[in-house]
Amino acid sequence: MSCAVGVSPHTAERVLLIRLSALGDVVNTLAVLPLVRRRWPRAHLAFLTAPPWAELLAGDPLVDEVLVHRRAPLRLGLPAAMARMRGGRFDVVVDLQSSRYSRWLAWATAAPVRVGGRRGPWYTHVVEQDSRGHRALAHFLGLLRPLGVEGVPAPRVPDPARARREAEPLLAAHGLEESVYAVLNPGHSPAWGTKRWPVRHWAALAGRLARAGLRPVLTGAGADRPLAREIASASDAAVTDLTGRTGLHALYGVMAGAAVVVSTDSGPMHVATMSGTPVVALFGPTDPIPSGPWGEGHVILTHPVPCAPCFRKRCPYDHACLDRVAPDEVARAALAAAGRAAATPSAGRRGS
Repeated sequence: MSCAVGVSPHTAERVLLIRLSALGDVVNTLAVLPLVRRRWPRAHLAFLTAPPWAELLAGDPLVDEVLVHRRAPLRLGLPAAMARMRGGRFDVVVDLQSSRYSRWLAWATAAPVRVGGRRGPWYTHVVEQDSRGHRALAHFLGLLRPLGVEGVPAPRVPDPARARREAEPLLAAHGLEESVYAVLNPGHSPAWGTKRWPVRHWAALAGRLARAGLRPVLTGAGADRPLAREIASASDAAVTDLTGRTGLHALYGVMAGAAVVVSTDSGPMHVATMSGTPVVALFGPTDPIPSGPWGEGHVILTHPVPCAPCFRKRCPYDHACLDRVAPDEVARAALAAAGRAAATPSAGRRGS
């Protein structure tokens, strides 16, 4: 596929990007939005996503319209959704998901240019890529590049003012606004029990960081509260628990103000990456090459075992890939990353 498809900054008046899930992938698309906007500076740029992530894009100055798709069984929900897509009158549609569901939504727009990653009648132009060995961002850029979208993506917070506004009361209420703190994000998708680092390790890590002068702060979704309570009660440090108290924008603000973030392979790990804060990412069953934190200054830790990455949601062995990642090793990496960040402040710090 070449750029000679009748689409230029002058002729494309309405552009739609599709990414329905999951949080980490939606967050990663934020880094390519400036490149898309530069390609079509005067176009109406819309973004189609699922309800949990719509608030993330609301207020982003680069996005003119956020379309929310509430998924239902194909035979029930898809016809109405397809009718709505056709009413968008889009000139260019880029399906950054290319899933069984999203491809029908792309096809339904009837846009003259529809780009996706799978062969079939859904797209006018197919960009086939081997995702192995490449970050998700590279995959997104691969789909966009044939349309003339070029450049180097950079971490960005979609609405810095809102991130600061929502994070500041939380930080002030817990005496964190003038503190040097480390965010610990122990949660993960409930389906992925194999991504869990042991409670005793998180508790030990909190203690080591506290003794080094970093206040440990737990973050996560409401469903992670029992896990956070276990960690806090098992640690010999005073742990600040913000689990279930941050929306996505507040999470950006809290993570942007941290000296370092330690996280499992999860959506919030990517939020931390885009906030400009160094990340120590704990990987076991999944592959850190496509899924790890993007950019410079981050650290990926895992215990090498022959079966990893296995992509299993239940481990038939002893879960050594994560259980044997020692708290001391993680603490050393976190303190080193925090020290580098202090020496070279990031543009994303403090939600800027």
